[in-house]
Amino acid sequence: MPFLMSIVLLGVGLFVRLRVEETPVFTAARDAAARRGAPLMDVLRNHPRTLLLGVGVGLSAFVLQGTLTTYLIAYGVQAGFPRQTVLNGLTLSSGVAIVGIIGWSALSDRLGRRPVVLAGAAVSAVFGFVLFPMVDSGSAVMLAVALVLGQGIVQPMMYGPLAALYAELFGTESRYTGASLGYQIAGLGAGLTPLLFAQIQASAGGGGTIAISVIIAVSCLLTVACMLALRETSRADLASGTLSGSAEGLTPGAAKR
Repeated sequence: MPFLMSIVLLGVGLFVRLRVEETPVFTAARDAAARRGAPLMDVLRNHPRTLLLGVGVGLSAFVLQGTLTTYLIAYGVQAGFPRQTVLNGLTLSSGVAIVGIIGWSALSDRLGRRPVVLAGAAVSAVFGFVLFPMVDSGSAVMLAVALVLGQGIVQPMMYGPLAALYAELFGTESRYTGASLGYQIAGLGAGLTPLLFAQIQASAGGGGTIAISVIIAVSCLLTVACMLALRETSRADLASGTLSGSAEGLTPGAAKR
């Protein structure tokens, strides 16, 4: 029923989108972009490095999301918690995540995308080793705390700034395609992570949480490496026709107004 009711949101979104005018920058660039050919081919041909770095930056946020919102439901039940208890904790953490995403996004506007995302990746790498012992404690309170910390505070540090970061990585002509492609490829981490972790756990005879924590940490290290390879994008001039956040086409001071 909730899924079917979401068609109302689809209608609202379509109504709003059809009445939002394009930005002057996009309007001015639209004809030029048409002459350059398909935006997808433009991104793949001219900006593959930026695309790959963007995927790497976002991957750990989705890996942690898939762990907390999908895999941990089955793991919590196997650890002895009633399914409803796990779902209640997940509902609570989802509510906190709304505040967390908005808060960390706003902070990234002030401090920059890099420090917030880098701090989130570092904390998430450590949190991956703390998460499962908290669940294995058998305490419903500790389970709720683990979910609230993970989904409500830690994961939003990486996920909150992501939408703006992706938009800032690409020039006007390829922004829609580049941002969407980077986001969706990185988002595969959320879908594949529960399957991979379930297989690891089954192969380890019910254990394997250390291996899972290591994978989370490795994805976080990948985010750190890719984030360091990109320049700060929060002060980028989106009206410029260049790739604002990457090493392609800008000197360190050129990204600022």
